[in-house]
Amino acid sequence: MRFWQRRNNDLTVLMMLAVFSYTSSVVAAPIGEAELITSALKMPIIQAAEAEVEEVRAAGIKDGLLANPQLSFRRETGSQGASSLNSWSLAVPIDTAGRGATHRYVSASLRARAQASSEVLRSAHVLSVLQQFYSIAALRAEYELLDQAQTDFAEAARVIRHRVQAGTLPEVAAVRLELEAELLQSKARQSRSKAQRLSHELAVRLGLDPEQTTFSAKLDTPSIMPGKTEERASVLSLKLAEEHAQRALNSRWRSWIPQLVIGAEANEQQGSQALLSLGFELPFFDRGQAQRAEAAATAERALREAQAHELQTAVDLRRSVTALNAAQKEKLRFQSSSKNRLEALMAATSSANRQGLLSPLEVLDAQRQQITIKKHNLALQLRVKMVELDLRAAQGEFE
Repeated sequence: MRFWQRRNNDLTVLMMLAVFSYTSSVVAAPIGEAELITSALKMPIIQAAEAEVEEVRAAGIKDGLLANPQLSFRRETGSQGASSLNSWSLAVPIDTAGRGATHRYVSASLRARAQASSEVLRSAHVLSVLQQFYSIAALRAEYELLDQAQTDFAEAARVIRHRVQAGTLPEVAAVRLELEAELLQSKARQSRSKAQRLSHELAVRLGLDPEQTTFSAKLDTPSIMPGKTEERASVLSLKLAEEHAQRALNSRWRSWIPQLVIGAEANEQQGSQALLSLGFELPFFDRGQAQRAEAAATAERALREAQAHELQTAVDLRRSVTALNAAQKEKLRFQSSSKNRLEALMAATSSANRQGLLSPLEVLDAQRQQITIKKHNLALQLRVKMVELDLRAAQGEFE
């Protein structure tokens, strides 16, 4: 009995460990760019901007609604013995001036402008998240580079140490390279710590568990062709705002026409009697000047905002395309011109060091130059990726 009880307990523990292991593997799955963008779109600041658009839409529902008809009931009671009189009246206001249409167009223009602002804000925050995403990738590549450089320095220091033991070099020669290896190890740890800090910060921004979230990014950049500015969502929204504002402007000239009220009244007195009436407001004070001024101001602002944003989009596209072409050309040029030379330099340095043909300073200088070239190559890769992100944002991909 005890045997079976102990066996059941062991099986329970194994099952719990298996479930925990499976859960950990699922949670720890690295997040790529597509998953990152999906998570970024759920950020509270982006959702707040989208809620603001809905708020503007809801606030505009009342604009342009026709006034409700008014139904009244009146009962007149006479003196003693006299019969009472019941009457009904209905008044229906008619918007002959088209003020409701002007309000509706103005509200639609405001809603489209709010939509454009939401799209621009969404693009800016997604771009910021992606920039941090690839900065983390660059830091990881940097500390891997420094780890490898520390290994190379340690190997060079080991050869120098043999030469010191052989009596061909002083002790200080080996110490200098060993200290340089320690310095590289410290720099690698700093880069690793910074990458971890930025990774945790990015996870918190996205509402994820920083301890269970890892990011997977590559700095290799695909070719991107510039898109048309009119395809950008925010540009289209501002053009729509301009169209609605222009319609409001076109309908403003009827706002001076007074509002009509059609009335009907029925009462009971020796049978049914009905009375029809027609009334209109006297435009002494309100002659629609407020609607005309609002329509004109809305149209002017919508026009200028659409022009400014379209111009800025064209500028961003041109700048990003130029910068991306230059960054890609320089990256390819530097890689092709330095790769073979660097490999030859390090092979010759390692061989000459083993043969005792180089001084410690020459070995140290070659190792430092290798680190400088590799870090510069990494910086060029990151530059290309960042400019690519700017171009994608200018094309409206993140809107």
